[in-house]
Amino acid sequence: MARVLQCPKKEDFKVAIICAMPKEADAMIEVLGDGLGKTNIEHGRNSSYAYSWGIIEYTPVVLVMPNKTGNVHAGRAAEALHFDFPNLDVVLLVGICGGVPTTTDGTAVYLGDVIISEAVRTYLENDHFVSGQRVFSGSKVHHLKGHTDFVQNVQGQMKLRRKKEGLLKDARLAFEKLDYNLYVRPALTEDLLFPDTYQHMHRNSTCCNVPENKPCKDVKQEPCKKVCIDGEPMRRRSVEDFSIHYGYYASDSTIMRDGPTRDQLAKDGVLGFDTEATGVTALDIIGSFVIKGVCDYADCHKNDTWQQHAAATAACVAKAVIQNHFSQSNPGGNGM
Repeated sequence: MARVLQCPKKEDFKVAIICAMPKEADAMIEVLGDGLGKTNIEHGRNSSYAYSWGIIEYTPVVLVMPNKTGNVHAGRAAEALHFDFPNLDVVLLVGICGGVPTTTDGTAVYLGDVIISEAVRTYLENDHFVSGQRVFSGSKVHHLKGHTDFVQNVQGQMKLRRKKEGLLKDARLAFEKLDYNLYVRPALTEDLLFPDTYQHMHRNSTCCNVPENKPCKDVKQEPCKKVCIDGEPMRRRSVEDFSIHYGYYASDSTIMRDGPTRDQLAKDGVLGFDTEATGVTALDIIGSFVIKGVCDYADCHKNDTWQQHAAATAACVAKAVIQNHFSQSNPGGNGM
């Protein structure tokens, strides 16, 4: 008969996780419920949030999903965690993101790979609108707060060769235990990278009521295999397993869908793009990491094909980070 885990006291929680979307939270709960712990609901006294919790390596972990996506709502969730769980050491923002295709040292980044934050930066300053479209005219980036000395020390440990190898090994083992049908990696032929200026749009079509060489509003929902038939991908993927990368996140309220702007920011060390990281890290009330799986290349070819898989790889890396850097010894007395 399986033991029923007793919910730890709020003072005992040292690690918290924020997932902005249901598919991200589902993947994280799947990881929490793989035999190391179970999930229950705990209502915060100082907030309207309902929390899930689980156990990873004897470490109580609390999970919250904001009411909506975006920096503001992620920030409010982080504040609620801070007040409801007073002894937290770290908040992990776990989920999916857009990613650059290549790091500054030439390492390839593939869909399903996971990016762990070194810092979080804003990326839009002097943007303006032309014909209703946002134009990115500035690529200046700023460091944001939210990385305490404790977190920076953990970051340094993560980059040690043996630590990196162990983290990746544990993350891949965790992934093997997940439901294959839910989180299977899409076919390698679905990982398509096009030149940054190659547009996702209908070609030689008279059905679009838009100027020539401009994308119509419906084309975003159509797969590249149907729309980009005359385009040659820049590379063809042969790597099957996911990897872990370390770098900057650029975060804003607008989803990055622009290849040239992405590549410009990549020169400054940016690897990932999301819409929640600023809200969590800028509070400067608790240490934080962003751990997200790359589900698209932050360009106009953005689609949902890799989101489920990327959410799962991120959840597995988050588990491995907790196991390797935030685990507690068996307390022995509360049913864990």
